[in-house]
Formats: sequence, C-alpha cells, structure tokens
Amino acid sequence: MAINKRTVVLKIFYIILIICTIASYGCKKKKDNHEGPVISQFTVNGNTYHSSDTITYSVQVESDDMI
Repeated sequence: MAINKRTVVLKIFYIILIICTIASYGCKKKKDNHEGPVISQFTVNGNTYHSSDTITYSVQVESDDMI
C-alpha cells in the first residue's frame, strides 16, 4: 500500500502550524500576567521573528517522490 507523500507533508505542515498557534497564545497569556512584554523570538533561515509577528509560510511540493 503506497503512502501519498504529499498528504504526509501537508499533515506535518498543519501540525507545525497548530503548535505555532498554541505557542503564540501562550506568549499572549504570559504578557497579560506579567509586567512588561514577554517576547519569544526565533530564527528561520537567518530571519529573526518575534511571537507577535505574522509569518507567511509557503509550501511547494514538486512531485510525490520528493519530500
């Protein structure tokens, strides 16, 4: 039984998206409970993002053989 690699890639993408959404809600709650901003930052491909930034993802699947 062949597994469609495109659906696997999309499932992984959605899981990462959900984790990022939950993490951003956690950061907002920390900001409300503490005085002063609590900003988590992370680096993707040399670009630094903060938890309050909006990040646009682009997923490109060229063929089912590439993952």
